[in-house]
Amino acid sequence: MVEFIKRHIYIILGIVCIVVMGALFLLNSDRPAARKGGEVLGLHTPDLTQPQTEEAAYVVIHILGEVREPGVYTLPANARVADAVEMAGGYTQEADLTRINLAVPLRDAMQIIVPATGDYSIVGPGESGIVEDSVTASDGLIDLNTAALAQLQTLPGIGPARAQSIIDYRENIGRFTQIEELMNISGIGNAVFNGLKELITVR
Repeated sequence: MVEFIKRHIYIILGIVCIVVMGALFLLNSDRPAARKGGEVLGLHTPDLTQPQTEEAAYVVIHILGEVREPGVYTLPANARVADAVEMAGGYTQEADLTRINLAVPLRDAMQIIVPATGDYSIVGPGESGIVEDSVTASDGLIDLNTAALAQLQTLPGIGPARAQSIIDYRENIGRFTQIEELMNISGIGNAVFNGLKELITVR
């Protein structure tokens, strides 16, 4: 045995070296990556000093009239009226798109009324069919300066004729600066005004 080892000493030493080097290689491969500047290389470390990407802003709008699926929808803040119409299933064959601007940017709480051709019961002549902030979620009041014909008719004592007179007043005389100016319109006296003054506002 001793004689065998003497004859093959170099071969045995070579095998031992190979085994030792292999063991060291396996041990090093299980260790974490080398550190540089206190940071582990090869691992993703979020940079908290950089500004984080903000979530996209959205607006909530109400679309009704001549669209296939009227209702309340949430869209990106950079969307247009055309996008709202598409979200609502597109417009019907009766829609009169010459009376509504599809390129208008959306705003939160906007109401979009797509009128029918020849029908002025909801959107009167000269009205765009786009009402911004006419009714707010905070107070629920109808703004005399932006309310559409149909919205004005929801007020007690205000029918189609008086609603149209309100619209004519703000277009011909100017915007309302206080709700009491409503009594300047023919047919709206103290009794009618007292019945709706808690439901209206001007902005």
